[in-house]
Amino acid sequence: MECSKLLGYEPALRRAFKMNLTIFFPILLALIALPPLHAQTQGEMAPGKVIDTKFFSPDKSYQVEIIHPKDSENFNGTLVLKKSGHPILRAATVGYITDAYWSPDGKYVAINNRNAESGDYVWVLSLIDGVVVRKPNDNLPEDTTPAKYPEYDNYEVHRQWILAMGWTTQNELHIRIDTIYSNVKDYLRDDLIYTIKHDKLLFMKHTETKKPRE
Repeated sequence: MECSKLLGYEPALRRAFKMNLTIFFPILLALIALPPLHAQTQGEMAPGKVIDTKFFSPDKSYQVEIIHPKDSENFNGTLVLKKSGHPILRAATVGYITDAYWSPDGKYVAINNRNAESGDYVWVLSLIDGVVVRKPNDNLPEDTTPAKYPEYDNYEVHRQWILAMGWTTQNELHIRIDTIYSNVKDYLRDDLIYTIKHDKLLFMKHTETKKPRE
């Protein structure tokens, strides 16, 4: 193309350049203003805090979460129960939530709280007033059922997991305990059913089975 013809396009090129700046410059500013992707997944929280996964009740009026200090080197955190977005319970804990089960009558929530390789813990909370029905270190109500495998009482416990499995339609809580013993090829699985009266767990029934270790 001759130089004189190319120069004839100069005004049009300048207009196109200015138009592109007008269109793309605001877009560029908006992209720069966006927070990092990881910040969007942490939930809205005060600086220096991050929220574990939130679990909501079926009607979305309650939620449970664990809040951890940002960049913490341990698993220490705070379990928070909220009603309509407002905290009604705060309790120190460790680890993170794996599941939350809401009773059919809308009065309680059972929470599985995992602490890495140290095991699983079960919280049971009242949704009405935030009362702690059971915290991780509480002993479960006494089981009056005779042991099906009494010989296991003489074995050394290697590791134990306790999990809430859900609620029956009668608002009874199902808790499962898996106990692994040292130098024993089978482990014991205990499925226990509890009811709650006056914010206290009451033992109902127990099923014990022997399971092969994988």
